[in-house]
Order: sequence, then C-alpha cells, then structure tokens
Amino acid sequence: MATPRFAIRQLKSHQHHNYPASCKSLNRGYPDMATPRYAIRQKNHQYFTDAYPNRCINYYPLGNGINAMSNYNQAVAQDVNNLAAINNIAFIKYEQGEIETAIKQWQQAIKINNQSAEATLALAVALYVKGEQQQAYKLAETALKLDKNFADFHCMRKSLWGQSIITDAQKLLSTPKIKTLLLELR
Repeated sequence: MATPRFAIRQLKSHQHHNYPASCKSLNRGYPDMATPRYAIRQKNHQYFTDAYPNRCINYYPLGNGINAMSNYNQAVAQDVNNLAAINNIAFIKYEQGEIETAIKQWQQAIKINNQSAEATLALAVALYVKGEQQQAYKLAETALKLDKNFADFHCMRKSLWGQSIITDAQKLLSTPKIKTLLLELR
C-alpha cells in the first residue's frame, strides 16, 4: 500500500502512470485524504479541485454512478475548465444512453484542450453511432494522430471507458477507412 506522503506526491505531480491505483491505495489506508474535506484542511486549491474526481475514480467502477456524477459536477463547479471531470461526465452519460448530452460534454472538453485524443475519439465514436460518419472519421483521424494508443481497447479499458462506448468504438475502428489510417500511422 502506498503511504499517504508517496500517494499525495504522485497525485500532485501527475507523473504517475497508474493514477487510478494511486487514488485507490490512498483511499484504502487513509480514506479522508482523497476527499474535499482533506483538501480544505490543506488549503491547497489545486488539490481541492482534484479531490472530487479522485473520489469518482473509486465510485464509478463500483457501480455508484450517482455519487460519481455528483462529485464530477462539484469538480466542474469549482473549475469550469476541469477537463477530466467534463470528459468523465460525458463517459457516464454515454453509458446511461444520453448520447446527446455526452456529445455536448466532449465538445466542451475539446474546447478546453483540442489536443485531448481521448475526448476527440470519444466524440468521434458518439457521432459515428448517431450516423454522422464523415464528421466521425475526421475526428477519429485527428484523435489517432494525436495518440494512436487509443485504437487499443486495452488502453480504453485502462482509461476507464465503459463497455458501451468500447463496443461502439470497435465498430468505428474496424471500418476500412480507419483501418487504413491505422496502418499508415504504424
């Protein structure tokens, strides 16, 4: 188990590649440390805005979507440009079948950071499912040029994509146009 000091250093530096595991190990031994209450005690604004999404990493995979959404919404209320929270709200909405809401969230995420391959590919998948193939192909090409790792379904799972969007992503990524693009990117 990670010690609190080690886990906090990992979370603050954002250099740790196993970010969800760090949050989980942090929560196991010291549950209040990944909460907004702890952040308030620390009087660290950045850590405060990060505390809500950190809790969601634990809530959503355990099937507690209501608490996850609540915490993501609180994170966005604290920082309207919280890319992670906006992006993850979209993923939850997509899994709930609210594709139009998810699309709006991903569009907002891309406005915040147009270099976000994850949000761009997720938007491409949603548009593809909606029948807007040309726009979907264009966005998928942009996303995969930014980070071709998102063509790997293991990467999607590791990034906590839900089963519905992974299934739909498989459909988009298996089209001849995208397969050709992936071959060119190798």
